[in-house]
Amino acid sequence: MTSDAGLLLPRELGERLGLGTLVERHLSDPRTGRNAQFPLADLLRQSIYGRLAGYEDTNDAERAALPRTDSVERGPGSASGARPRSRRLILDIDSSESPVHGTQEQSAYNGHFESVCYHPLFVFNPEGDCLAAKLRPGNVHSAEGWDEILLPIIDRYRRRRRRVVGRADAAFARPEIYETLERRRVRYAIRLPANDVLERRIEDLLTRPRGRPSRAPLVRYRSFDYQAASWDRPRRVVAKTEHHLGDCSPGSASSSQRSRGRTGPWSASTTSAAPPSNGSRRARPRPTGPAFPVTASGPTRSDCSSE
Repeated sequence: MTSDAGLLLPRELGERLGLGTLVERHLSDPRTGRNAQFPLADLLRQSIYGRLAGYEDTNDAERAALPRTDSVERGPGSASGARPRSRRLILDIDSSESPVHGTQEQSAYNGHFESVCYHPLFVFNPEGDCLAAKLRPGNVHSAEGWDEILLPIIDRYRRRRRRVVGRADAAFARPEIYETLERRRVRYAIRLPANDVLERRIEDLLTRPRGRPSRAPLVRYRSFDYQAASWDRPRRVVAKTEHHLGDCSPGSASSSQRSRGRTGPWSASTTSAAPPSNGSRRARPRPTGPAFPVTASGPTRSDCSSE
């Protein structure tokens, strides 16, 4: 049983009216290349059904294609279209811009977004579903009130025996966030801003090796322990550099990470840790200079082993 039957009724109506046959009869496909994967009628049908379901574009087409209804009863050996649920859950926390066009209460100018806006805070799961949202004044820091929105979600999923991993961008690279998550034994990956100390640790990775460059990006990693002046302990940092064909300098990103497994940090041009389809934060132009990715991960290995 389900309360979300999706587009079963519009589809049945379309089949009874013969819309698919009308499309095939009266519309010709102008594509002549070999890369066409789907018939024109199917593409038009998807576009119409997507708008009926409230999607303005096809960003959510892959997620919306998952089964929306289940049988009333399933036997032990029956097949299900749903993917198996992992015990590990990644939670992305990020702020966003909600511009206003008047004098709404608590709206304010935000220098980062260069607009008068609200500055809401969101938590997303890996599928892009919004788990929590908090409306905030436009001039607050990106991480303001992070604990009020993220910690209750972490506690709720941990009561369900899920392994929670937190992920955020450089606006959340604050010692109090690291320490709070570590006290709860929650792994995290948080991007770090670049500084001279971190850049010196990966100085040899910033030069492309000699020889003819390949068309594929050259990606290199380095892991080391690092302790900023405001930190109470060293944390593991994973640096990632990327050399692209035609680039004069490498691009990279930085994140602070407590996960023992390898997690890729975000690229310098990425401004949001959440999936792009949720509209979390509008993209900024790619920086002219390199930003060096360094991933700081919780306590050092010796500290982790003592937990």
